[in-house]
Amino acid sequence: METINTPYDDAFRTLLQDCPELVIPLINELFGTDYTGQEVVLSSTNEIFIRNPNGKKEKRITDSNMTLISLTGISKYYHLECQSTPDGTMEIRMWEYDTQIALLNAEYREGVLYVDFPDSAVIYLRSNPNTPDELKICIRAARKELKYGIPILKVKNYTLEDIFEIRLPQSHWL
Repeated sequence: METINTPYDDAFRTLLQDCPELVIPLINELFGTDYTGQEVVLSSTNEIFIRNPNGKKEKRITDSNMTLISLTGISKYYHLECQSTPDGTMEIRMWEYDTQIALLNAEYREGVLYVDFPDSAVIYLRSNPNTPDELKICIRAARKELKYGIPILKVKNYTLEDIFEIRLPQSHWL
């Protein structure tokens, strides 16, 4: 799967790199958190390398991969993707990115590999009635299933007043 960067991707990455504090209200809106805006946002590498079925390594670039450190010192991983239109690959891309991000921070304890997946979300700049409210992924292993959803923020559901009230990153949306 080839990664194609759009001007929207570049603008979103630049905004978060240059003004990381703007992501905090967005995280609060997406995940129902109540960060104050005084937290520390650390950007992590956006380059992910994935081995395709043919064994060849492919470079992918995420829109954002960050750690937010709360005022109490608790670290939480976040991964946000900005998508201009649905392209049918989002679930696969989110899975690939999230597993690689989780592996970057993996640790072994008492012979067990522990991986913490980031809280992930997709921001759709354009959506239609068929655009779901969340992406759904089901992992099956050893006759068990783990299902999880990745929330979707649809920009068209927000008025200009909403954007200012919630303090979402306006320059990207206007």
